[in-house]
Amino acid sequence: MKQIILSGIQIIVSSPPKNGLIYMSENTRERIFKKLIEAVDLGDEDLAAEGANEALAEEVPPYDAIIHGLAEGMKLVGDKYERKEYFLPDMLISADAMYAGLNILTPHIPKDASRSKGKIILGVVEGDVHDIGKNIV
Repeated sequence: MKQIILSGIQIIVSSPPKNGLIYMSENTRERIFKKLIEAVDLGDEDLAAEGANEALAEEVPPYDAIIHGLAEGMKLVGDKYERKEYFLPDMLISADAMYAGLNILTPHIPKDASRSKGKIILGVVEGDVHDIGKNIV
């Protein structure tokens, strides 16, 4: 393992593991996750797309960007909804931002990356507000 300092940011590099990934700075990952969370919280589709593209450019695993960025953003929005800080239209706008990021990240998830523990059949009436949760799953 080798440590490199670039512009004050610590980067740890190891010989590439079997999957070919090189580890990046936690600062980079956290910055991207925060950008995705903020984009969803603000309902900013452009910022979500920018964050998703940045995640891909920085080789953040798409699954991690979805779980630690977009899904965390929706969790924050859900918490604000429960505290009556946000209302249903706010949630729908945030969901659109989440979808903007998902549409970019989802095609880049390797088929073998899914961790199958069984099958679940899940559905809702199309257009229903519960469609948001179904699509996160």
